[in-house]
Amino acid sequence: MIEASGTDYVFLFEVFHFVFDTAVALYVYLANKNKATNERIDRITRGVDERFGAHSDRLARLEEAAEFLPTHNDLGDLHTRINSMSDNVSSMAGEMKGMRNTLQLIQQHLMKGSAQS
Repeated sequence: MIEASGTDYVFLFEVFHFVFDTAVALYVYLANKNKATNERIDRITRGVDERFGAHSDRLARLEEAAEFLPTHNDLGDLHTRINSMSDNVSSMAGEMKGMRNTLQLIQQHLMKGSAQS
């Protein structure tokens, strides 16, 4: 049988202590790394939440304003009314041309009539 001396136990204790310290150091490193990563993710998440909050307010205002915008049918009715008004203006323009021609004839008659007298 192998007999162990006190120095062997000290050596084994130091090896165990080294392995234990290395394991604790590795755990602390990974825990801090995850903590820093989680803090960074939390900061990013808070920033995104703030921006989405602002965008949701803007979107709500736009949706509210969109309720009062004219629909496709309203625009179609407006187009029909504008076309009928355009027809009326064209009709009035034609009548004005006729009135202008009549006025020119009256002026010519007056000019020729006053020249003949």
